[in-house]
Amino acid sequence: MAQKNKNEEISLSEIVENEEDKKILEPVKKVNKVGHYIIGIANANNVYVRKEPDKYSEIVYILKNGATVTIDPNDETYDYFKVTVESVVGYVLKEFISITD
Repeated sequence: MAQKNKNEEISLSEIVENEEDKKILEPVKKVNKVGHYIIGIANANNVYVRKEPDKYSEIVYILKNGATVTIDPNDETYDYFKVTVESVVGYVLKEFISITD
């Protein structure tokens, strides 16, 4: 693979050879970026924003269906996005956040 500049985009084909992996990663490249953050929308009612990326962690905010959050793509786990909503920072299960186009 040719070396790229830090700001140069690369295609999924350049980093993923398996077609099944491409299908999984395809939605990730369709993001609405604000600076280096991503906009997400809660896709259910009463989505818990937690203090830590753990289902037993303190709830710091509750999202309603359609609420907009800012996602920090540099700080996420396998199951959780780190989000900011109304100056509250916490973690939300990825299954409850849809990435906007």
